[in-house]
Amino acid sequence: MAHELISVMIVEDHQLVRQGMSMLINTQDDMNVVHECASVNHAKQYLQAANNQVDVAIIDISLDDVSGFELIKWMRIYYENIPTLAISMHDELLYAERTIKTGARGYIMKQEASDKVINGIRAVNDGKTVVSETIRSRIENPDNGGSDSVIDRLTASEYEVFQLLARGMSTSDIAGLKSRSVKTIEAHRANIRKKLGLADGNALMRYAIKMQSDGAPL
Repeated sequence: MAHELISVMIVEDHQLVRQGMSMLINTQDDMNVVHECASVNHAKQYLQAANNQVDVAIIDISLDDVSGFELIKWMRIYYENIPTLAISMHDELLYAERTIKTGARGYIMKQEASDKVINGIRAVNDGKTVVSETIRSRIENPDNGGSDSVIDRLTASEYEVFQLLARGMSTSDIAGLKSRSVKTIEAHRANIRKKLGLADGNALMRYAIKMQSDGAPL
């Protein structure tokens, strides 16, 4: 349901970033922020009670409670009429393709100029996809990256753990960062090893780090 102004929901766990983005959006003549959320659960609760008050959702991928991937996937199922624009501190080569395949309409790095965020909101609201030409080429020509890439074999949560392993983080480090139990992260690691056909944890670490250093399509 379209509104006179583009109604935006922001899902971002860093208060200063969230407030700054909200102030930026509210200076525009054609959009306004209807709600700010710090967690996936908060966002779900609001959407279930909002009665079609949201036109576009801006979602941070790296949330403290549950991955932004999970919210994007959930919204694709239950609120497919609301386009999602993902934002992240991570380079698009690491996350953008996975984000679009999960269901987002766009991916913008937080370091980008503010006008790119504003134009991104307008674009996804109009049904367009917001990614760089490099990522668009990968999506439109999957043979370029191989149909059996890591991206296609892992769930959203497994993929996020894989990316953190590629940065050299340990199981306990990842558990602390994502506010998950060590047992949960160990289970993700075991599933990743099985899907990638790797013998043990050391092989997994070496594989993840090598893929990132080689610039391979993750």
